Amino acid sequence: MLKLYHGSNVVIDKIDLCRSRKGKDFGCGFYLNPNKAQAMEIIVAPKSLVAFKTLTEADLPKECLVCAVVHDGEAVVPSGSTRIYPNDRVVVFVQSEATQKVIPIFEGR
Repeated sequence: MLKLYHGSNVVIDKIDLCRSRKGKDFGCGFYLNPNKAQAMEIIVAPKSLVAFKTLTEADLPKECLVCAVVHDGEAVVPSGSTRIYPNDRVVVFVQSEATQKVIPIFEGR
């Protein structure tokens, strides 16, 4: 069985691969694969383990890749020297089995 990962809150009862839009979607079948990695956006909590640290200092798990950081409304593609601040929005790509380990790092749980 394959799981459907999609950035939506809509329940999809029947998958119709013909509805992919050229130039708008990632292509037919993109979301239907056995790869359990996913992208998610997380807001950095004030008491987060990464708050006020650079990505290098944050020492995130290897299953987590920070793809973007939005600070004061400006999005950047981060490097190791990018500093993370409370209330920043970070877009991470994470292996599903590591999700429960990664989310608390940013949310301060």
